[in-house]
Amino acid sequence: MILGRDSSTIGREIRRNRGQRGYRPKQAQRKAQERRKIPRSRKMTRKWLPTLRKNFARTKKQGGDLYRKLRIAGVKKRRKRYGKKDWRGKIPNRVDIDQRPAIVEEKMRIGDWEADLVSGVHHRGFLVTLVERTTR
Repeated sequence: MILGRDSSTIGREIRRNRGQRGYRPKQAQRKAQERRKIPRSRKMTRKWLPTLRKNFARTKKQGGDLYRKLRIAGVKKRRKRYGKKDWRGKIPNRVDIDQRPAIVEEKMRIGDWEADLVSGVHHRGFLVTLVERTTR
């Protein structure tokens, strides 16, 4: 580039400052100066913060509604689980295979089933096998 700027920067400048008769440098400079006069949102926030504090001083627990005005209203903060056991993927009230009745091990009665689950790569496919222990 002759101007020493990336082509996307040049394109953005042309789009932003183009008038009805195309891009004109003096017009572009004037538009840029006018944009600088408009306060940025950060400046605006600092300006209005005391008013916000006065109007919405009460917290959510006290019945206030300032949290509704926030960008992430109502989102609970994530808390780390220090020292807590990870229970994800565990079957609740699961009976261990060692605790099943002895008659099941003898394979004498019909109706005792074995089940197994095999998960595929990246948990995309699954295979469930069910086998009746006596008759197979």
